[in-house]
Parts: sequence; C-alpha cells; structure tokens
Amino acid sequence: GISFSNFNEVLSKYAKKTFKKNFIEICKIKEVDVPKEIDSGFEYIDDIYIKIKELCVSKTDKDIYDSCQLFEYQTSSVLGNASQTPFSTITFNIPTSWESERIIMNYLKVRQKGLGKNGTIALFPKLSMIVVDGYNLKESDPYFYLLEEASKCIAKTYYPDILNYSKEDYDSGKYYGRMGEHI
Repeated sequence: GISFSNFNEVLSKYAKKTFKKNFIEICKIKEVDVPKEIDSGFEYIDDIYIKIKELCVSKTDKDIYDSCQLFEYQTSSVLGNASQTPFSTITFNIPTSWESERIIMNYLKVRQKGLGKNGTIALFPKLSMIVVDGYNLKESDPYFYLLEEASKCIAKTYYPDILNYSKEDYDSGKYYGRMGEHI
C-alpha cells in the first residue's frame, strides 16, 4: 500500500495556482488591470479586488471539488496486477489556508456522494484525519466544523479514520499517516 500524508497541504499549492489562473481570467473578462502579484491571502486583493476575489474563490472551490472527485474516481478505477484496487490512504492534516480547508471539506463531500449514479462508496483510498485539541477537537477550535463534516462522512462511509495527536506532538511534527510507504 501507499500513504499520502498531508494530502490537503501538499495539494493546496496547486489550488493556489488555480486561484491565480482564475483571478487573471476573471480580471481579463471584467477588463480590469491584473495585479503584479496574486495570492488569495494578500490583503490588498480584499481591498481593491473584493468582487473579483469572491468570484475567483467560488470558481476555485468548484475546481477543487472537481479535482477531488477526479482523484476519487481515478484511484477507484486503477487496478493492480491481481485485478485489485491498490491499498492507499490519504491523510488530512490541520489546514493552513482556505484552499487546504476546502480540499478537506470537498473530499469529504465527494466521498459521501459516492461513485456513479448509485452512489457506490469507494473503499480506497482510505481516508484518515488528524484531530488535535486546540485545532479541531472541540467546538471552540477553529476547524471543529471539519471534524463535524468528517463525523457525517464516518456515519455514511466508515471513513475517515480519526488519528488523535497531542498539540505538542503535532506542532513538533511527530505525526504520520498510516499504511504502507509514505509520499
């Protein structure tokens, strides 16, 4: 098997590139000057380009959902030499950007929707989610809503597996995804 640790954080850099591409396209459509630097976290984008940013966030979120769905379908359709879907696990870490957060939320929604017209639930990749007090364990934690969505997903699909870590271990990098080789 193979594990993809830090799935949401690794892929968020590509979501940021998608945001930038979408931002440039929307600026051109709206006939607005494109800023020299574009990043969804830049405050000046909020001040000057707020409407364009709102459109761009919405489009980028849809692109993230579509990418999560494509990943789910492709992973489920790959067969090994024994005509078996390869054992694989992806692990969601604590997000550090809205793009990373949307990758988690959208993937959980894709998993709950299932595959095809009948909504068949995929067995692989296995999903794991890191839970840390102070980040996503309690209602007062900033990413608790992701744990709530994960709970809905667990009720419907049995995944994600919950990986509990102390804040000290998580903050010092003493955590890992599970099952097989790590990428």
